[in-house]
Amino acid sequence: MAALQPRDYAVAVERLYNKTGDKELAMGFSLAERLYLISTTTSFRRRGFRYTEKLCLNL
Repeated sequence: MAALQPRDYAVAVERLYNKTGDKELAMGFSLAERLYLISTTTSFRRRGFRYTEKLCLNL
């Protein structure tokens, strides 16, 4: 079985959001996705990273 790709997670979260209407779920996924992409592709200021990480963990 192939590893899941980011797009697979996005589709799953979108389906869950459509079923539940949970805005925090969609927002949390967006924050986590942003955190991942920025941390792996650019230098991210530590303060901004920690703030975004905290928001993700609180959801």
